[in-house]
Parts: sequence; structure tokens; C-alpha cells
Amino acid sequence: MSAALQIPPGYYLVPEELYLKFFKKMEWQDIIEPTVEDISQYLGIGTDKIKKDIKKLSCPLRKTKEGGKGRGNQIRFIKETVEAYRIWIINN
Repeated sequence: MSAALQIPPGYYLVPEELYLKFFKKMEWQDIIEPTVEDISQYLGIGTDKIKKDIKKLSCPLRKTKEGGKGRGNQIRFIKETVEAYRIWIINN
């Protein structure tokens, strides 16, 4: 009783690592004000590192909306500062 998994025509089975690396980044274009989680997925770094770096004066990430208590109140950032942050990480 071995049933083979059939993938429909036009679809491909890819590893999760490739999906996160390529397809998830495509969604970055649709994001207007990224959260810490969005930046973490886009740059491939941990959220803890981002949260620690935000506290440093030389960090180029700039907030548009301060987070608060609760799930709906997340810190939001200016999207253009994320590329500057990526370069800042490389140099530090």
C-alpha cells in the first residue's frame, strides 16, 4: 500500500530554505512599513540582534511607529533604512 505523492503539473516541490530565501523576499516589495520580524526574514538574521542594534546610537534603522504592549502594537520601521542597516551590519 505505497501511495506516491503526485505533484500537479505547473507546481514544484522546493526545500523550505530555498522558499524562504527567494520567494519570501519577493513579498518584501509589498511591505510598506516592515516590522522586526519582516526585517529578520529579509536579512536572514535573528530578531534579538535587531532589537539589540536598535538601542545603539549608530544604528541606521529608524522607527515610524513605536510598539506597545500587545500583539497588534509592533514597532514599524522606515523601509529605506533597512538597506542602510544591512550595510551597517556588514561593516560592524
